[in-house]
Amino acid sequence: MKRLFIIFFLITSASIFAQAVHPARFPFQDSLKDYRLFNIVKIDQYKILTFWIEQVTSTSAVLKSARSSDGGYTWIYYGQNGTINQFITLADSLQSLLFEYSGNNYYLVLRGRYAGNSYVYNQLIKSTNGGYTWQQPVVINTGGVASNQYRDLVTDFIAEADTLYFAVSKSFHQGVYLIKSTDGGATFSAPAMIEPAPACNPAIVRLISGTLVLLYQEKSSGNNTFYTKYSHDDGFSWTLTGFPLFNESNPILEPRIFRQQDNSIKILYKVYKLTGGVYKSSDIYYRNANLDFYNISLPYRLTYYAGEDKDLRFSKSGSEFYISLISDRYNYYNKLQGFYGKFALWNENTANFAVFDNRHTPEQPQNGDRVKITLITGYHDAPASVNVRIRDLDSTAEYFMYDDGTHGDSIPGDKIYTHLSENLQTGYAAQYSFIVKDADLSNHYYEGDEYFIPFDSVIREAFIKNEHLYMPFDYKGVLADVNIPGELPFGGYDSLSAVFSAGFSLSGLHNADVWSNAVMTASRIQDYRPGTVGGLPNDPSLGLFKVTNCDSAFGPAWQNWKFAVNLGAPFHDGNGDGIYNPVDINGSGHWEPGEDAPEMPGDVNYWCVINDNVPSEQRRYNDVQPMGIEIGQMIFGFPHSSDPVLRNTIFVKYDIKNKGSVAHLFDSVYFAVAADPDLGHYTDDFAVTDTLTNSVITYNDGPDQQYGINPPAVMLALVQGVTAYIPGETFTDNNGNRVYDPGIDYPLDTAFN
Repeated sequence: MKRLFIIFFLITSASIFAQAVHPARFPFQDSLKDYRLFNIVKIDQYKILTFWIEQVTSTSAVLKSARSSDGGYTWIYYGQNGTINQFITLADSLQSLLFEYSGNNYYLVLRGRYAGNSYVYNQLIKSTNGGYTWQQPVVINTGGVASNQYRDLVTDFIAEADTLYFAVSKSFHQGVYLIKSTDGGATFSAPAMIEPAPACNPAIVRLISGTLVLLYQEKSSGNNTFYTKYSHDDGFSWTLTGFPLFNESNPILEPRIFRQQDNSIKILYKVYKLTGGVYKSSDIYYRNANLDFYNISLPYRLTYYAGEDKDLRFSKSGSEFYISLISDRYNYYNKLQGFYGKFALWNENTANFAVFDNRHTPEQPQNGDRVKITLITGYHDAPASVNVRIRDLDSTAEYFMYDDGTHGDSIPGDKIYTHLSENLQTGYAAQYSFIVKDADLSNHYYEGDEYFIPFDSVIREAFIKNEHLYMPFDYKGVLADVNIPGELPFGGYDSLSAVFSAGFSLSGLHNADVWSNAVMTASRIQDYRPGTVGGLPNDPSLGLFKVTNCDSAFGPAWQNWKFAVNLGAPFHDGNGDGIYNPVDINGSGHWEPGEDAPEMPGDVNYWCVINDNVPSEQRRYNDVQPMGIEIGQMIFGFPHSSDPVLRNTIFVKYDIKNKGSVAHLFDSVYFAVAADPDLGHYTDDFAVTDTLTNSVITYNDGPDQQYGINPPAVMLALVQGVTAYIPGETFTDNNGNRVYDPGIDYPLDTAFN
């Protein structure tokens, strides 16, 4: 039969439908990722293209494209599976994804770091077949040595046949420049300064008269004024003085300018504001102008989302004007996503709720405290409701949050919502998140934080010391390789080294795929973490629970075992009610079999629980996912036994459970003890197996530098635990009663013998 063992040491490409709203979230995005660059281009009445950067890892990204033929309602990947170019970059070096086209020549400008380049450059990528295939990137030399170009930024450009005009903002606001290419991006002119420092953030447009207009701002003016300069000779010379076009009371950035079909001018820009004097938000505004820029309209507000809208882009063909932007307005977790829509149909009546911050106070609650959870928000209209979802050690519940000024939430209607808990006790732990129902009754979810009230003392590391043996361990499943101040940092025999590190390994099949995990710190493998599968990682009770045969019955150690039982620890259920309640029922002053007690297989016992929910990227072998395995570990010994064998034995019991979060059943699962013995000096150790006793023995080949002429040996052995009777698996249940009947049923597992 199968038994529980005690281990002891003796020493695509697809069509996706977007919502028919403006703005709409671009569908080819992972809702759990940030997309910092996104652009939409209206080529003609049948063809709309999008371009975006998809971060793959912290050091790599992919530039992709998709096409719509029905006004942006459905999309397919364009070109070669949507991938334009794959490159190596740093996440913070990606900036300014621009697009222009002339006939079948398509041009992309991207500031980034490519493989093989030591510095960040502005790069031009060209397609000569309408965006189906793309050439390798070409560096746009913005002037000076490469190390000084890394903050230069091409902020805008236009394409006219084979002539390209690039507006450049030099690093640290050191002026705006113009670069030209007359051969479709094969070569570039030297940068020509149009306006010195502190000019920055230029945008460029050509008027119907042929005049080039440059729109820019000056850092010294507080970033709240736009200026214009003109060139009537194709950029060779410019008006000497910049003309102040208009200003705003708040800082303005990212100017965008274009000529409409009726030759009038539209200027779009971003306005920064501080909500509550602290939290930054931004909205997109626009103004209309006539051809000579002397008539500038009042500002019109385009976006009303209280969070941040950024990286505004536009594209126009015929009478339809499309814009795109990056915003965190969609996602549950404040991720930046790409949005697009027709300018004429852009509707912000349902702009999402924005979350600026959340917190709980006190930050580190103590026994008896009430915890106030606060959500600081922004919204252009009142939401239907704001709830906080609190998951503690026992359950998950939702609570209404208030903005009425009477629940510790500042003043009424200030969009600061609070929830106040009941008085909490030692050992309480919780995670919280938020559910906001907006005006159209759609739910939006936001991450929160966690808090807990710690125990006065939680054991994280401990050791057992017998007659000759010493073994440290921790609550993560590590044996021997644990540093406890003032103690040996290894398993020892008479204070000399015996075991450097020990643990276990587990392996099996999941849908015919091999998986494995282990605790083997000598090999830098730590695939288990404290706690139960699905439990709160900040549970303050996580640690080592100690109980000994010298502890008073029903005393503090027995009462503290309740927290261990909550995590799955075994106990003696004296009254058979399934609940651990260590109470002296008859008042006799001592424990009796009809009363509850901790399970104590040894004189000294330590219990903890671990699980394999360590993310794959944090593992030594990162191609294995967590399998939902939970292990209760009991370490015990008999330091005061009259039997010398027991006095020199340390037991480790593993209770292994598949919690079913990945698969109901794993096939062909094997468990192994893992250890790295170091008997004194590690270079003279030998190992041998004893199949009769299911053990491995490590010994020296002769005298040892530390132990001398009579070194000890270390034995790891599997010893028999409780028999597990499983019909059809460990025995044939011939009479169908699901009980193993000797002489009637037949054992299928050699472990029974």
